[in-house]
Amino acid sequence: MAGRAVSRSVARMVAAVGIAVSPTSTVIDIRDMKKGRGLGTVTLRRSRTDGLAHGEASTQQWLADLHEALSRLDVPEVGAVSVVGPLHSLVALGPDSGALRPALLAEDRRSEPDAGWCTKQIPALDWSTSVGSVPSFALTVTKLSWLHRSEPETWGRIDRLSSLHGVLAAALCDNTPEFATDRLTASGTGLWSAGQEAYDQRVLSLIDAERSWPGVLARVVGPFDVIGSRGEAKVVVGTSEPTALVAALGAERGDVIVTIGERVSVFGIATRAFVDESGTISSFASPDGGYLPTVVLPIELDETSVGVLAAIRTLRNATVPTGGRLFVCGPQHSVIDVALRCSRSEGTRVQVCTDDSVVAVGAARQAAAALLGGWPTWQPIVTERA
Repeated sequence: MAGRAVSRSVARMVAAVGIAVSPTSTVIDIRDMKKGRGLGTVTLRRSRTDGLAHGEASTQQWLADLHEALSRLDVPEVGAVSVVGPLHSLVALGPDSGALRPALLAEDRRSEPDAGWCTKQIPALDWSTSVGSVPSFALTVTKLSWLHRSEPETWGRIDRLSSLHGVLAAALCDNTPEFATDRLTASGTGLWSAGQEAYDQRVLSLIDAERSWPGVLARVVGPFDVIGSRGEAKVVVGTSEPTALVAALGAERGDVIVTIGERVSVFGIATRAFVDESGTISSFASPDGGYLPTVVLPIELDETSVGVLAAIRTLRNATVPTGGRLFVCGPQHSVIDVALRCSRSEGTRVQVCTDDSVVAVGAARQAAAALLGGWPTWQPIVTERA
């Protein structure tokens, strides 16, 4: 456990707490709700030696890590908490709200054949037009198809389907939480249509025409909605990593963000969706009503910098606004070369963020927004220029 202790002089302030969970860590960031001043961080690293298949994760271990990290906090006046996690994750819950099996994450490729099957049943153009994405192994819709055909016993016991951060947020509540999610997380499933503001019934019937779907999937709510409480603190609906990055960096329409981690993603910020039947661009819906057109680089790509530059050109050629700032986020050893090459090629100074608490900062800003009724005017997280 590593972290900076919270001083007694600032502990009396009303704090906004952001929690970021990933396959390798749980990070908690504590901020003064109004000014955004950092009050402390707690980081818990996790090794991937749990014996599970690649792309699976133990929900119980994540819950244990969350509670261990929370036990290290000394912030008596927490106003709100938000949990942020990966864009694509699937937790199958039984009637007792317990996980029926390990969580499925984006990098689990066992659902790759299901992606091909999905596009044979429904044309790629229809997928992109309705849910914003053409099925790939990363999307929840293909995980559901795989689970339905591969683990029928588990499938028959499913009561609800949630994201990983949705499960953790619910576990924080000491009352009965609302079963809800945000637009981005819903959009990342490949099941929800931003245009219809509803789950696509054609897609749900494709996965299982005999299942009664109402109540199985979380209700989609606004980014500042509260799902429950923990003591006096409000537990906010939470979101997925891209929204938290936008919030922490202070990114705006026209900016482009590159994230280097388990996968490499390049996304813009736009006010409309972009239809791409090739599946190269996914138009994920952002919680504020806009869109985050995204290109995900192939996992086996050898030259990350070349792939990032090609992804930026792909967004630009599709008329996604790209004339603003360029942010590159990730571990220092990974981002410097990418940032320098992007700077030379794009003819602009690149903002580099290597702070591993950046997603948690964005989560804390969302928590504060739930209390204040809108995004607080915090200073963006500090970035360096390449």
